[in-house]
Amino acid sequence: RVGDGRLFLGDAIDNADGPPLVLLVHGAFHGAWCYGLWMRELDRRGWPAAALDIRGHGGLAQDDAFVAAGVRDMAADIVAAGRELGRPPILCGHSLGALLVGVAAEDMDLAGLVLMAPSPPGQLPGAKALPTVPETDVIAPPELATAASKFFPRLGAAKAAPLVERLTSESPVLLNDRMALRVPVDREKISARALSISAGLDDQDLHPPGQDAAVGAFYGGPNQHLPNASHCFMCDPDWDAGLEAILNWWQAGY
Repeated sequence: RVGDGRLFLGDAIDNADGPPLVLLVHGAFHGAWCYGLWMRELDRRGWPAAALDIRGHGGLAQDDAFVAAGVRDMAADIVAAGRELGRPPILCGHSLGALLVGVAAEDMDLAGLVLMAPSPPGQLPGAKALPTVPETDVIAPPELATAASKFFPRLGAAKAAPLVERLTSESPVLLNDRMALRVPVDREKISARALSISAGLDDQDLHPPGQDAAVGAFYGGPNQHLPNASHCFMCDPDWDAGLEAILNWWQAGY
């Protein structure tokens, strides 16, 4: 346990003389489980890695405070994970998790920062605000047809079903922090170079053309576009494409 979250450590976590540790952070409704294939491959390569369950996700209990937990509350779990790991990671956040890692990065020493299918910082010029939800109770995850279409379109409903069953209810405050663009990121506090990754099959209402690349530019980095990638591209049939983009970016020296 780290903070109010839970950290899963890869087999090569003690490889302190190798490449920088990769710390993987999930997005809304998800958990560390969505990185299972990536963790297995990083283990195979002897690359140190860890994946984090943010509080209330991945099967962790949702206490009475969860309904009011927002971006800055959950980013604290990432900062706690960084302290536990004890060395600067390549910090990778997916979807709403990309906003979380941006906020956490203000208080962390990083080797690199990766924003995948990213939710934008609140002050990003031209970022699209979205309708908010009531903040009186947790928000149930999408049902199978919607979740399969939105998160896992290349799998189809039958193959996506076991993944959709793992989705958890979400804090409405967390969702509204993104939807209403009410959490800015202090870029001046972040020294790490960055990479953004955009998914070609993403929902254009959530990710209008150019917005993901603008997130990368905000953090001072390039955008890698994966034209055939689902929103949750770490679960795609070619799940390794996104991981290769990250590792190649790092090994190329940015």
